[in-house]
Amino acid sequence: MHKSNFYSTYKRLYAYISREFMLSFFVSFLFFFFIFFVNQLLLMLKSVSVQNLTIRIMLELVVLSVPQFLIYTFPFASLSASSMVIGNLSSNNEIMALRASGISITHVFVPIVSFSLLIGGAAFWTADVINPWCARQYKNMYARIIQSMPSVALKPYSVTRVGNITISVGDVNSNRLSDVTIIDASDPKETRRISAKKGEINVLDRQRYVYQLLLYNPDILFTNNDKTGNYSLSKADEFAYSIDLSSLLPSFGDPSPAQVSVKELQIAIAQDAYSRDEYVKSRTEEIKTQNVLKAEELKKISLSTSFYEASNAVSMMEEYEYKKLDLLSRSYSEYRLRYYQSELHKRFALALACVVLVFVAFPISFVKLKHGRLIGFGLSIFVAVVYWAVMFFTQLRSVQTDLPIEILMWSPNIVFFLVSIILLYRLYRI
Repeated sequence: MHKSNFYSTYKRLYAYISREFMLSFFVSFLFFFFIFFVNQLLLMLKSVSVQNLTIRIMLELVVLSVPQFLIYTFPFASLSASSMVIGNLSSNNEIMALRASGISITHVFVPIVSFSLLIGGAAFWTADVINPWCARQYKNMYARIIQSMPSVALKPYSVTRVGNITISVGDVNSNRLSDVTIIDASDPKETRRISAKKGEINVLDRQRYVYQLLLYNPDILFTNNDKTGNYSLSKADEFAYSIDLSSLLPSFGDPSPAQVSVKELQIAIAQDAYSRDEYVKSRTEEIKTQNVLKAEELKKISLSTSFYEASNAVSMMEEYEYKKLDLLSRSYSEYRLRYYQSELHKRFALALACVVLVFVAFPISFVKLKHGRLIGFGLSIFVAVVYWAVMFFTQLRSVQTDLPIEILMWSPNIVFFLVSIILLYRLYRI
């Protein structure tokens, strides 16, 4: 084959495969996007009081949550697209025709891998830039919602704690509440319990998040914390109770480690690692101090001239030993640190999964069956579910065990890539 014809053939081949891949990627992306979008919408409907939010506001909150699941949509859509393209080429005997023409199937993979690298970059950029920005907008929007509709803070059939005040509510409809119970333990000497079948919540100070709980025909019970038998019970036509919800605001829409940038994750990890090291250093110094004090008491025993002095020194030694054992039994909780570290590695692992899963799709898509595009899509769904389950399991184990986080979080990519290499090796030998 002439050299110009050779490159011309590859150019047409790459253009053809690229066009098919992008079309398949678009279809796959819409499929996974729709699934995740509906799931996010259902979670939103379940987590907030729907009666208090308009459809427009609900959709705005869901849209701001979209980048959270795009980091999974990109690799799964890339996997599905490659499976559909190669499966279709194989079922139409186009792979066989290429091989018969002396063209290696490697040239089928080149445009697909190239596009998957671009998709991986887009996935990482979405997770590192778009998602944190949307998380901040989500939090700000939620704050505005609470300012105008405070009942959002009181979810239906739930218990909410605000400092030393516990609020239990039944149904929530607009600003109207049912089966309201308030337990106020802010006074150390006295506890107030106010309960009513009906009530409502209104705004007192929108800027400071101060609201008023207005209860109808409430029962008001005062109990003495020092004397359990001392109490008083009264009734009223109405009871107005002011409450400051500003302390709850940081928890509403507060971005999780999955919703912050890599730089913010690294800062949080460094801070937690420093706190851990300082704790370990302080505990080590305290243990050394207890050992020194114990040695000094032991010296007193050897120099003591009376039974009383020796007995007192032994008692002090036992006390220092008890403090030492107590210090040794304590450990710094690394849950938050390991959680942030797992999210950091997950950020890069999921971006690279756009390429890794494509390699998995190559060998399994060469099964010669009718309707290759459809079969390829079905196989990709199965692989995506398995990958997601393995990733979920490894991240769960990363915060529950002391195993190296790097190995756990990268193991799905490593395992899937090794399996693909083995299958590709067997494919090339055929």
